[in-house]
Amino acid sequence: MRELSRKLGADPNTIKRFLNVDKNGKLNIEQKINPLKEDRQIWLSLQRKHPQKTIKQLRKVEKALYMRLYRNDKEWLKANSPNPLKRTSTTRIDWKKRDEEVLEQVTKVVGDLLNPENKPVRITISKVGYLIGKRALLEKKLDKLPKTKGFLNGKVETIELFQQRRIAYTIEQMRRNGDELVLWKVLRKAGIKNEENHNEFIEARLATYEEEVDKGIEDITNA
Repeated sequence: MRELSRKLGADPNTIKRFLNVDKNGKLNIEQKINPLKEDRQIWLSLQRKHPQKTIKQLRKVEKALYMRLYRNDKEWLKANSPNPLKRTSTTRIDWKKRDEEVLEQVTKVVGDLLNPENKPVRITISKVGYLIGKRALLEKKLDKLPKTKGFLNGKVETIELFQQRRIAYTIEQMRRNGDELVLWKVLRKAGIKNEENHNEFIEARLATYEEEVDKGIEDITNA
């Protein structure tokens, strides 16, 4: 079968479909294979006659021919047809205008993320992009948006900076709830494990809070 396939230039499965046995037990192949060869030649000739046409356009010209080849010699048809045309965008992007539009959206989202009343969410390019529905644009084309890039570079948080903002939020929530403000409780509520990196920051925040409390008491006393 493989040798026959090689000699005839046809797919083995295609040959099987056209095999026939006559009354003497001999294979009668030539009669069935020749139409397939003819269809191939007609298809190739059709392409030479219409070199600019796509496969869809050629199919409209010779629909019956195309369907015969599709049913009986699909792999050959695929290998000997015009390649699909790639769609190219001819619309020029006004990157300056796009930069202004994206900057406005980014500024609003970052403002919401930094709102001290909202539970902290780390500010990253991916997160901001996701929230404005333009994640791929910010991740892949940020260099084309210089104003947006400059703004984000000043707002994107490292893990340490984000943890400090989370600690500040936790201290404020604990203060409002009347919870005892001690180091280990703040760390636990803030979900911070690497406490040695933030001890000094927390102590400074707590000291500031105590000063505010003392000042408030003093103002009441002097009133």
